[in-house]
Amino acid sequence: MCYAYSNCNKDSDTSVTSKHLLTKNIQIRMFGEQRQQDASEFLICLVNALPETSNMRSLFDFNVETKISCVTCNELKSDKKTHSGILLINIPQKRTTSLNECITEHFQQENLFDSICSSCNTQGSLQKTEVIENNNDYLILSLNRYSFDRQSNSVVKIDTRLYKINERSVEIGDTSYTVVGSVSHIGASANSGHYDYIRRCTMHKWILYDDQMRKRITIDPEKYSQNVYLLLLKKKSSMTHINPENIQKQLNRLNETVREKKRQEDRAEKEKKRQDIEFR
Repeated sequence: MCYAYSNCNKDSDTSVTSKHLLTKNIQIRMFGEQRQQDASEFLICLVNALPETSNMRSLFDFNVETKISCVTCNELKSDKKTHSGILLINIPQKRTTSLNECITEHFQQENLFDSICSSCNTQGSLQKTEVIENNNDYLILSLNRYSFDRQSNSVVKIDTRLYKINERSVEIGDTSYTVVGSVSHIGASANSGHYDYIRRCTMHKWILYDDQMRKRITIDPEKYSQNVYLLLLKKKSSMTHINPENIQKQLNRLNETVREKKRQEDRAEKEKKRQDIEFR
């Protein structure tokens, strides 16, 4: 992402290779301080800071269509909005759950008992459903692991264990995904802790990233189930062997696309100047 940003932004230093330099370039000042930060908030700011014309930014776009129907008169209204970045999923406060259960609960039909149908004026007859439409290969999920506790007047962490995070099939609507990466928050509260990241390098092997340390892990990633916070999903139809070479090839193709676009803009600018000279 750092590499892609530096090649998409004309004013950027092409040597951007670290989070520190990138945040300095995109002026996310709030993440430059030495205090506890949130990985989800940083990712949202990072995606929003990418140029709107960037192919990298469009990788995180998805549509959510909200449908409201009346069971009395069958009137149907729908509204579709484009989101960029992260799909927030609530996690229930219980001992264990699965990712598919969280997703099913998030997208289940909701009865709007306090609402009145604008067509037949019937109260409590409206039902709301949400449908996600994703034309990209990837989708990022954020589990809402924090809630406000009125007794302590503070934000507390939800320690529900998310089992089967390494399951091969995650169903969202009519699309099947596979978990290829997971950020964990290790800490007792929202105000302290540590982040690490595991990513799938093959179907059964994972790599753990912890600050400057990187190592292959052969243990079942279920040990991270209590702290899973962010999940990177990839469509099963587009699953390939994940390795740095494949990522570098994708970045090279992206970089070449950006360079070609710049060449076209330069040619158009030269042609405009030539026409202006002829006109004068």
